[in-house]
Amino acid sequence: MPPSPTTKGASRASASSASTSTVHDSRSCAPRWSGRSSHSAWATPARRPPEVGPLINEDAAQRVEGWVQEAVDAGAKVLTGGRRDGTTYAPTVLDDVPMDAKVSREEVFGPVLLLHAVDSVDEAFTRVNDSRYGRQAGVFTHDLRTAFRAQRELEVGA
Repeated sequence: MPPSPTTKGASRASASSASTSTVHDSRSCAPRWSGRSSHSAWATPARRPPEVGPLINEDAAQRVEGWVQEAVDAGAKVLTGGRRDGTTYAPTVLDDVPMDAKVSREEVFGPVLLLHAVDSVDEAFTRVNDSRYGRQAGVFTHDLRTAFRAQRELEVGA
């Protein structure tokens, strides 16, 4: 079984632009994410809680904290995490993050995963392409036409 997006994101603590930072999922599947609102959402495949190391310095940890707080103030919900202890920021899952929040628009380079419920593949692709960065993307689908469409339309680096 392949690793889940949350496992992949935690494995790098999102300190890499190749880490999972945003999940666009069908609105009909969104309830399954809210059921994973505990720290176990970030557990490794063996279901052990992740070991989280510090960010590069306290300024970086404070930046992540500030961006998460800005998103929460704008209506995002913290499903897990959202706490800083010195240079360490707890693995955080945010839901309902406004698309104009800094944590949505910029590379956070911290252990933060954003969940966005979408109503269609068109909406998901539009959201992925609405970035000034050529981020990486992965598409999980049973529909081969959607997979080939993603290859043609998504403006991403990998």
